[in-house]
Amino acid sequence: MLSKKGPLGKVWLAAHFSDKKLGKPQVFSTSIPTSVDSILSPTVPLALRVSGHLLLGVVRIYSRKVKYLMSDCNEALVKIKMAFKPTIGAGETTLAAVQTGVINVANFGEFTAAPQSAAAGECPLKDSECQLKDTKHAHEACLAA
Repeated sequence: MLSKKGPLGKVWLAAHFSDKKLGKPQVFSTSIPTSVDSILSPTVPLALRVSGHLLLGVVRIYSRKVKYLMSDCNEALVKIKMAFKPTIGAGETTLAAVQTGVINVANFGEFTAAPQSAAAGECPLKDSECQLKDTKHAHEACLAA
């Protein structure tokens, strides 16, 4: 059950060894629900300490999956911003200029809802809150929305 090829082998490795031991393919091939079910209802009795170590491994694998997802989302966001960013100078958009708008984990859930009583033709957000304020044309798109 806990062997390297067993159902909980990768979970055991994640709990006891550094993050370098498991690569991205091994992390994504591990099913979190199946692993938790195997820990909660094992075929052979597990000591409380062993089940605690296995749950730690599940948490570490889940954390790595979330980090990979966050990285992929930030990369997609940068590519989308580069696609719709106005060009600078001779047609080049700098990556550093685009990456300044990457999602900050510290204030990920914070946003300001637009007031419902905004008059037609007025942007419901302040200029400092409007994410499309970089260009006049884009800000007009915010007004039209």
